Amino acid sequence: MSVIERDLTYLVPSDLSGVSQGCHLTSFTLISSPKTHFPGFEWKLEFPFPQAYRILLTGPDRPRPPHDNVNAPAKFCSFRLVSLDKEKCHAVFAFPAPSQTGPGSVAGLVEEKLELRLWWAYQLFTEVWQTGPDGAKLVLRDLQARSYALTEHGIIRHWSLDRSRLHLGLGEKAAPIDLTGRSFMMHATDAALYDSYRTDPLYKHTPFLVSTPRPTKDGKQELTYAIFHATNSIATWDVGGEIDYPSGGWSKQFIQHWGGLEEWVMVGRGVEGVVKTFAEMAGKPRLVGRDWLGYLGESSRGIGVNRDTLTVS
Repeated sequence: MSVIERDLTYLVPSDLSGVSQGCHLTSFTLISSPKTHFPGFEWKLEFPFPQAYRILLTGPDRPRPPHDNVNAPAKFCSFRLVSLDKEKCHAVFAFPAPSQTGPGSVAGLVEEKLELRLWWAYQLFTEVWQTGPDGAKLVLRDLQARSYALTEHGIIRHWSLDRSRLHLGLGEKAAPIDLTGRSFMMHATDAALYDSYRTDPLYKHTPFLVSTPRPTKDGKQELTYAIFHATNSIATWDVGGEIDYPSGGWSKQFIQHWGGLEEWVMVGRGVEGVVKTFAEMAGKPRLVGRDWLGYLGESSRGIGVNRDTLTVS
């Protein structure tokens, strides 16, 4: 299926009044400027968890995905604006500091200091860095020349790809376990036959991709990150099947065929750290509608539903 791709460009901060270096924010928003070819778009950054941020990108005919099935906390974290350069269209944000026993400790992050760096002069572009006394280490970066783009009805995301890392996840994609260099269609199909090496996931729609570095000879390991898209739209994950030297070399891309973008990025100490964060976010699914209850084709006794209490017997 052919995909129309148009770069989303020329976004500007919605309001910088009262915003200065060192202040604390609950969100940071960019909107379409008069220069753009696509008016009415909004990009919003928030930190629901100390170790995870959420990006919402919506616009005309691209609403926020419905039924995201993510248990966002009632109160989001505040985060600090480390620096702001209005002329160069650049800002740096510090991740909220996790407590010893709070949600941040779930990811194994206690002393790590993380920054999100943002540019918006022409193309919107972000990077995540780990900072410390030994200098800064890159964790994740967008593909600078093609970070956000629009399809006919959806959105495309591009990131730079480090092919030395392991890429895991996407539901039943377990053969082989490393997904690097492959492309996958994400759709909730109920196929009659299934080949774990060559076909896409059965039943499940799980656009959750983990990128983790291989341990070094001394046993040390850099930080792991994971990307989750809270959408039920048909989508494609290309994990390094494409190389585009003019745009920055190896890349991975997520093509969402319908609607706006709700993107969760989580950072943790190893795969265990990001999986625990994902469980905090989506491990307790919301109660399904009553029309989903009362039938189970694989059970001889079926399911009985008490409509007053919504209990299953």
